[in-house]
Amino acid sequence: MGHATELELKSLYEAALEFKNSNLWESVDYSNFFIIHNTEKDTDGFCHMMTLENGGVALSLYLGEEGFKAFKYIFEDVQMTELEHVILKGNLRRHCLTVSFSEKNYVIQEDMDHAMKGGHLFTSVKDQPVFNYSHPDHQLVPVTIHDGWQVRFLTDALKQSVEVLALWAKNTLDIPTLESSRYYLRYRDEEAWKGIFVGANLYHPKKVEKGQPFLNDLLAYRIKKLPQMPITLEAIQFYIPQPVAMLDSDDAFYMLITALVDSEMGQIYFLDINETKDQDPNRLLMALSKQLQELEMRPHYVVAEDEELFLLLQDFCQKTGIQLRQNRRVAKAHEFVDYIINEISNNTHDQDGSEIEELLNFVEEITLLLNSQNELEHLKETEKENYQIIVQTFVLGMYTVKQQTPMEWEVDAFREICETIVPEQFEGELLEAVSAVMTHFVTIMGQEDLIPEYRKILNVVDVFL
Repeated sequence: MGHATELELKSLYEAALEFKNSNLWESVDYSNFFIIHNTEKDTDGFCHMMTLENGGVALSLYLGEEGFKAFKYIFEDVQMTELEHVILKGNLRRHCLTVSFSEKNYVIQEDMDHAMKGGHLFTSVKDQPVFNYSHPDHQLVPVTIHDGWQVRFLTDALKQSVEVLALWAKNTLDIPTLESSRYYLRYRDEEAWKGIFVGANLYHPKKVEKGQPFLNDLLAYRIKKLPQMPITLEAIQFYIPQPVAMLDSDDAFYMLITALVDSEMGQIYFLDINETKDQDPNRLLMALSKQLQELEMRPHYVVAEDEELFLLLQDFCQKTGIQLRQNRRVAKAHEFVDYIINEISNNTHDQDGSEIEELLNFVEEITLLLNSQNELEHLKETEKENYQIIVQTFVLGMYTVKQQTPMEWEVDAFREICETIVPEQFEGELLEAVSAVMTHFVTIMGQEDLIPEYRKILNVVDVFL
């Protein structure tokens, strides 16, 4: 994998801007997509465009078979896309290249450096294309695109999107959806791009993959001897929305939960929480085996919510005499997931609410104490009047965005808050008071050992405020 050249980056930015400025994407439905073949690695990319809520646009190029599976999981069933846990699981499985224009984009220094290399300087976030590579290994955030092949492939996808959209606008081409019997494929033939329709069945092969083997034949025999109850269990896997930080690295992951619930009453028969980033299918199947032994029964049917779970359970069910099928619409399982996530969310909000109230009270008490000790006398009147609100803004910003109380403030996190929150929250006389107020607060707290990295943070205040 070689890094993209400045010329390749320049071409990528030009293609992205041409795509955005064409405005042709405004009339495309989110279910439409087309395929573009890459001869360099002999792979297909599945090109999907989506208008964003804030008036922006994103183009995603799903890579190969794994990318297409993730795309199908998210978009093949409209009703399922209304479920937040489905979207989260689909996004965490994404294997794709993406360019987006959005006011909500978070532009990092690397994005600005790439734009400069491409000969562009953007004054507004919504005007700057942000390029990312999403992969299941990068659960928390996508990574910036560096690889030359990725840049070249995404450039081709952007250029071909403009051509396809132009044909769409002229009513000379219907862009297919996942339900279509034929898909539209673009390919390069002797330096010229051409388009043909191919059978959708080429991309929806019958299940030939061998599932996860269940190697404990003795245990399988014992479970098969258990009485079989006339019930159907709905099997589902989902992720807890709050990521878990890994203390030994800068990485984070989402915990995966596997559940089997009764299809009629919603009763829970099996629940497993994977508390590490790495998944161990053997451990999961052994835990399921143990649960069935404790229940002294086995179900007649198991319905798996997606293909991955189907393949995980396939060999186990075959060896234990349990019938297995796949169906996205496992209603009771989805109800169970919604209940669990709502409970977690409510508990988190309750905890956050009490923490926020404590932080607000902390700043208020500090301000009153400093006033009573005449520690604010050397500040200007506007700085004294706005001392509490300025400090509270920073304290809440660091807590809600970075999950850090003053005792945990880190330099890089504080710098990001300065770059993002200050321009949004302060203006006029209030903005002019920010530097003096935060210098005073950080110094006082640092000298009391309440902000351990206060000297480094003061340097950030000097530079950014």
